Amino acid sequence: MTTLTSALNYGALITLSCCNAVLQIAAAPVCADPAQDSSWPACAPDGVLGETELRRKLFRPGRTTRMVLAERAGAAGADGDGRFVARFHGDGKLEGGAAGGDNVARGWRIDGGRVCLDYDPGYRSQPECGAFEVLRGRLYLVEDEGQRKPVDSVEWAAN
Repeated sequence: MTTLTSALNYGALITLSCCNAVLQIAAAPVCADPAQDSSWPACAPDGVLGETELRRKLFRPGRTTRMVLAERAGAAGADGDGRFVARFHGDGKLEGGAAGGDNVARGWRIDGGRVCLDYDPGYRSQPECGAFEVLRGRLYLVEDEGQRKPVDSVEWAAN
């Protein structure tokens, strides 16, 4: 398996093909032209993404979605401090944890318009659920407690 790392400073959608696999990377564009930027989920009107939008824009069939979230607005810094990295596999498996840290995640599912994450019992005993919301051209995971975590990037890889 080949690993690709890329820094995206200005927002872009990049599609790379190799060895019968496709990796798409999306970082927050300006959303000046929604017709051109439709691949980035936040290029939509403000509001919560419903189940259909989640399945069409974030969690695509036959793909693994890798997402980088800041623990809170402004928390992400150099070296990944304050970031949570999650890999949502199409079969419901979830890998995730602090950037550079241990995997503490086990599974995920869509429950209506919310995404629920299951973790190791030693990390968190109850599932953590939240909705994905577009607000002023940014995509956020809004947890049930109301904490809003910015989504810094999304990647899709073929399973």
